[in-house]
Amino acid sequence: MRTSPVKTRCPHCECLCVIRDCKQLSNTCREIKFQCQNIDCGFTFVSTLSADRTLSPSARPNPTINIPLSADVSRDRIMSSMQNSAEE
Repeated sequence: MRTSPVKTRCPHCECLCVIRDCKQLSNTCREIKFQCQNIDCGFTFVSTLSADRTLSPSARPNPTINIPLSADVSRDRIMSSMQNSAEE
C-alpha cells in the first residue's frame, strides 16, 4: 500500500506548509507543528491529528484503544465480514 505525506495549506496565504515537528500525545493523537513555505507569510502553527472514528476495524485490535465506529459504517456488514474471514 502506498502512503502519502500529510499536506496542508496555510490558512492565511494558502501556500503549502511543511511539517517541522511531530509529537505523539497518545496512541490516537499527535500534535504537528507546520510552517508555511511562503517566506513572505512565515505563518507557523500547531495542529492536532487524531483517530476520531473507525471505518474498518483492526484485525489486531489493541484492547486499550476505543475508537467509535463511524455512523456511515454498517455494523452488520462488519460482523458478516469478520465471520467470513474467520471461516476461511
